[in-house]
Amino acid sequence: MHLSKKQRMSNIEYSQVGFMTNQIRGKLYKLSSLNNAFLFIIIQIATYDDKKMITSLENLSNDLLYEIFDYLDGGEIYKAFSNLNRCFQTLITSPSLLLNIDLRLQSENLSHYRSTCIVTPNRHRITSLSFSHGSLYQSGLAFCNIDALFIRLESLILDNIKSQQLLPLLARLISLPRLFSLSIYYSDHRSEITNIYQASFNLPVLTHYKLQCSSLESSIPLLTTGKHKFSSIRYLVVGHCCSLDDLIAIVSCTPQLSRLTCHEVNRSRTDIAKHVYNTIMSLTKIFITRCYAEFNEMETFLTKIASQVKVLHWNCFRDVTYLDATRWERIISKNLLHLNLFKFQFSINIDENPNSTGSHENRIDFNSLFWTKRIRDFRIYLDIDSLQKNIIVVSVNSFRKVRDSILSNQNESIRCSPIDQLDVLNITSGVLHESFFSRVGIMLNEIQITCLNIMRRNILVETLVNLVKCLPNLRVLIILSLLLKDLKYSNLKKTTNFHLASTQNQITKINLKDINSLNELEILLDLCPHIEYLEVNSNNTVPPETIVRFILIEKAKSISNLSLICLQIPLENVDIVNKLKNILEIEQSFYNVTIKQNSDKIYLRLNSL
Repeated sequence: MHLSKKQRMSNIEYSQVGFMTNQIRGKLYKLSSLNNAFLFIIIQIATYDDKKMITSLENLSNDLLYEIFDYLDGGEIYKAFSNLNRCFQTLITSPSLLLNIDLRLQSENLSHYRSTCIVTPNRHRITSLSFSHGSLYQSGLAFCNIDALFIRLESLILDNIKSQQLLPLLARLISLPRLFSLSIYYSDHRSEITNIYQASFNLPVLTHYKLQCSSLESSIPLLTTGKHKFSSIRYLVVGHCCSLDDLIAIVSCTPQLSRLTCHEVNRSRTDIAKHVYNTIMSLTKIFITRCYAEFNEMETFLTKIASQVKVLHWNCFRDVTYLDATRWERIISKNLLHLNLFKFQFSINIDENPNSTGSHENRIDFNSLFWTKRIRDFRIYLDIDSLQKNIIVVSVNSFRKVRDSILSNQNESIRCSPIDQLDVLNITSGVLHESFFSRVGIMLNEIQITCLNIMRRNILVETLVNLVKCLPNLRVLIILSLLLKDLKYSNLKKTTNFHLASTQNQITKINLKDINSLNELEILLDLCPHIEYLEVNSNNTVPPETIVRFILIEKAKSISNLSLICLQIPLENVDIVNKLKNILEIEQSFYNVTIKQNSDKIYLRLNSL
C-alpha cells in the first residue's frame, strides 16, 4: 500500500508532550506496525518550562529520535520517513543512525527491495541483521556478501539455514570486528553440527551464541578441544539434544563461559568419571530444560566443571536417585559453596513400571535442618493427562525462607508443611482404574503425604476416594469442588474402596472451597470420620444456616471429634450470626456452641454437652 507524504505524517502520533527538565528526555510507550502501513509512536517529553509545547516531530532532538528509531526495524524507518522531507531524509541517511534489519517473514518483492536498496548501501550502519533461508533467495542477497564492510554488525540471526550456506558464511564472519551475538536456527544434516560449533568458536569477539536444531537425535559427532582454539563465548545456548559428554566437550572450549542453557541432556556415551576436567571459574548460571543423564554423571559435571555455579535450574527425569535429598545436601555443602538459587524439578511418569525407575530408598527427605533453612518453595504435584502423560512432579525452589500453608483457624494458622503436601493440578474427568492409584501410592510411599490439595474443579467422588485410599498418612484435605454426576451415594458407600478409605485415613482437617449441595458435605464427613476442623465457603445455593443445621443436627453423632467449624460468608450477610444463634436455640443440638465472627468468616466452637 502506497502512502502519500501527508498520510504518512498523519500516521505518526505522539502525546503527553510537555516540559519538565531543561534537557529533553523521552520515553517510548508503544511502538507497533499495523498492516505494514504505518507506525504509531507515543512519546512523553518533559522539562521545567510548562509554558512550551512541542507541536512538530521535527522539533525533537536528534538524540531522542535516534533512541526512538532504535526500537524500530530499519526497513520500517525507511518506509515511513524516506522522502518525507529534507529533515528526515538527512536524519535517516546519517551515519549516526544505526540500523536493525530483519528480512525474515517478508514477501519476495519486499525482501528483494530492502536487501538491494537498504542493506547493501548501508552495510556500514547495520548493527543487527536477521535472515532466513527463504529471504536469502527472495532477496537475491547471498550470504557471501556479508563481509568486512559490515563494520558495525553486532548481532546476526540466521533462521532455517542449510549447511552449504552456513559453513562458508561462518568462515567469512571472522573478519567482522564487532560481531558479539550469533543465533543459528539450523534445519539441515546433524552430522555438520560439530563443524558448525568449530567454525563458530573461531569468531574472535563472539560473546553470545545460540545453536538451535530441531533434530530429535540424542548424539552428535564428539567435539574435541584439540582441533580448535578456545572461544570467547560467555553466554551459550545449546538448543538441541546432546549427550552429557558432548555438552562437556562443548563447554570445555569456552573457558570464559558465564551462563549455560541446554535444551536436553542425555546419558554419556563414554565414562566421564575417568577424565580430568578444568573447572570453568566464570560459569555461575546453569539452566537445563530436560535432563535424562544419570545423577552420577551430573554430579561429576557439577563438582568438576561447574563448582562455581550460583544459579542452578534443573529439570530431571527417569533416575529417581535425583530425589536423594541427603546426596544433594552433601554435594551443595561440600562442592557448590557459591550456590544461592537452586530450582530443581523431577518428573515421574506414572504409566511406567515404578519398579523400573530404580531404588526408592532414602529419597525426597527435604525435612532436614539444611533444607528447611534454605527452601523457599517445595512442591509435589500430580498432573494427570499432562500432554497425554500422567506425571508426578517433585519441585524444589530454594534458597529462601520456607513457606507454610494453608488452612486458617481463627487467629492461628493450621500449618501444613509443603514438603508433605501433594497438589493435584489436573486430573481426568473420567474414571481411572484402581491400578493407576496403586502406582501413585507406590511412588509416593516414602514421602508420607499428609496434605492433599486438589486444585482442579469438579473432581469425581470416586477419584477422591481412590486418592485418599492410596495416601494413608493424610491429615489435611483441601478440595476446590466435587462432582457428583449420576452418583448413587448409597451404592458408593457400600464399596470396598470407600470402606477402606474411610476406615484407614487419618484426616482431621477439611477445607471445601466451593459447595453446591449438602450431598457433597455428607460424603466428606462420612469419608473422614475423624474430622476435627471443617472450613466451607458457603454461598446462596447452600447458605451457612443450612450447613450448620445439617452438621450439628443431622450428622452430629457420626462426627463426634469435630470441634471447630469455619464458614466463609458473603460480606453483605450481616445478620448471619443472629440467624445461627436462633437456629441453635430452636433446634436440639448435641453441642454447646460458641459463635464468633471475624470479617467474612464465622467460627463455631463446639463443646459436647
